[in-house]
Amino acid sequence: MLNLDKNKKYLLACSYGPDSMYLLELLRNEGYKFAVAHVNYRFRKESDEEEKSLRDYCYKYNIGIYVYVNTEAIVSNLEEEAREIRYKFFKNVYDRDGFDALLVAHHKDDNLETYLMQKERKNLPNFYGISPETMINGMVVIRPLLDIYKEDIIKYNNDHKIPYSIDVTNLENVFLRNRIRNELLKYYNHYKKEQLAKEIEEENKKLSDIKCKLNDNDIHSIDFLLTLTPIEMAYALNDMVREKLPEYECSLRFVNEVKKVCSSSKSNVLIPLKDDFYLCKEYDSLSVRTMGTFEPIVVDSPCFIDNELFYFDLEKRGEAKGIKDYPITIRPYQKGDEYKIKNYSVPVNRLFIDWKMPMHLRKIWPLFVHDNEVIYIPRYQSDFNLNKDKYFYIKSCFALKK
Repeated sequence: MLNLDKNKKYLLACSYGPDSMYLLELLRNEGYKFAVAHVNYRFRKESDEEEKSLRDYCYKYNIGIYVYVNTEAIVSNLEEEAREIRYKFFKNVYDRDGFDALLVAHHKDDNLETYLMQKERKNLPNFYGISPETMINGMVVIRPLLDIYKEDIIKYNNDHKIPYSIDVTNLENVFLRNRIRNELLKYYNHYKKEQLAKEIEEENKKLSDIKCKLNDNDIHSIDFLLTLTPIEMAYALNDMVREKLPEYECSLRFVNEVKKVCSSSKSNVLIPLKDDFYLCKEYDSLSVRTMGTFEPIVVDSPCFIDNELFYFDLEKRGEAKGIKDYPITIRPYQKGDEYKIKNYSVPVNRLFIDWKMPMHLRKIWPLFVHDNEVIYIPRYQSDFNLNKDKYFYIKSCFALKK
């Protein structure tokens, strides 16, 4: 018996295989409001016949059915591209006709297979095995058969004369899932499967404890990160990096590299991630950032500057900051820049270090230059309060002293 809400309308992903046909029959017998969504990939010669048989079955019992016949050529990753095709179709139907959830007929053997695949790939899942409920493309996805073994589904279908088709490609060991199913899980008896299911529960409990620990602390704090085990740090880094790079996977090798950086005496370190993103150690914190910069700005007279990086009212405060001669150029730091303080020159980079300025801010910090001489540099402080100075501030959560 299914434990679903009968006040909701469900969309059933149905391939005409034994699992989805079993779920279809349960939904029909138990009086749920639902419709069927079927994708005919035309990968196999039986595809059109399966589509016709499913249509006939739905028409017989007055069940709504949506069918998408694929015409796209798939030339690379068959599993991944097929998944994208069907979920795009499901999403269109789901949104257009106002379904409350998408039902998928994954069963207990699928759950065990997924867990064994995760162990084989040594990745860091958000859930071990298959989650009973999740969100995909903005759809609520429910898997109500995760407590039922495949053999029980087949027996029920055969006993009740429920039609279905077997996809013979599942018997080919082309994909990792098929190899695990046909070469490993096939030889597990019921007891061994139950032991594996118990192991999945235990791993998800450990994972839940890790997530609670990370949620209760600041994962950007280096002091906190250094207290974590390698697996805990891996999840912390995954959470941190995936805010900007959702598909990024942190390996244990990467974790070891980050741990060494966190333990080192260097205050500012950049670790390349992907594209223009870096994992940045900046004194006592770790964060993911892009290392931006800006094009020089030439100002011919006192004016009001308000761009995406900083705000400065030169009319009101320019002269008070020693900015009297124009034109001036506002530009980022360049190697070799010096700034005169009380008749002696100080390397600008040294000032940045003394101010404990984070690395990413050094790339966008404005220097005011006249006749090739740096005449003014805003002073950095991490605890700046905008109310102290409304005439001049940097717009990246940090700001400037008076």
